[in-house]
Amino acid sequence: MAESSHRRRLLIAIYFVALLAVTLAPIPGSTYAPALTDKLVHCLLFGGLALLLHWNLVHQSGIGRVCTATLLSVLAAGAIELLQGALPYRASDVWDLIAGAVGAVAGALTGHVAFRESIERGGRE
Repeated sequence: MAESSHRRRLLIAIYFVALLAVTLAPIPGSTYAPALTDKLVHCLLFGGLALLLHWNLVHQSGIGRVCTATLLSVLAAGAIELLQGALPYRASDVWDLIAGAVGAVAGALTGHVAFRESIERGGRE
């Protein structure tokens, strides 16, 4: 169980470092993404984070697990938007935060549905 928990935390750490790299790295000025692609990326990134957090919160159950995973993911999305606003080569956008929050809710709820059976067995996934 301890090794499984360690692997889960390591996976979240790797995912979060990759998320930071994607959201805080300079974007070449010559490439333009199609409209709303940026929002979809934010939604997917923070949805993935919430799903991983939900999967890792084995000490909680039910709505507490969903709420904690969602809250942590939304806080991460907010912190990244603040950091982007402070960087000269990035821009902060409230719609990115909203897209991240929508993704966080969707990811946590997906985790709740996907892991429900194992949660009912005592958290052994």
